Amino acid sequence: MSINKNLNGTISLFDAFKGKGLIPEELQTVEKKKKEDTKGTNKSQGSSSTSKKEESKKYELPVNVRYAFQTFEIGTDNFGGVEKVTLEQIRTHLEQDYPELSKDRTHMEYDEEKGLIIPILKGSRKGCL
Repeated sequence: MSINKNLNGTISLFDAFKGKGLIPEELQTVEKKKKEDTKGTNKSQGSSSTSKKEESKKYELPVNVRYAFQTFEIGTDNFGGVEKVTLEQIRTHLEQDYPELSKDRTHMEYDEEKGLIIPILKGSRKGCL
């Protein structure tokens, strides 16, 4: 019988009683499935490739941005005459006036029906911005 230690060197109760017949077969199969799932491929890889495609997509200027109950029209004069910009370039431009729109906290979405770019602030794990 081999006992696996956790990263901090402790032994889980499941591992301690595994070979002694104290854990039902159903729980042992559930534990095996959990271990197999963690060894599998990373599920976030698919979503990151789509976000990279959205990030690299360029939008024609002028474009309307809706944030903080206001609508801003961002034109070519804001970007030195450039005709097309990415959402990341628009976010960095908005960050100059709104520092809460940092790269880590902001997700940019384009609403095709309304023709608006909407910056969405993400909440943190503990609830504060």
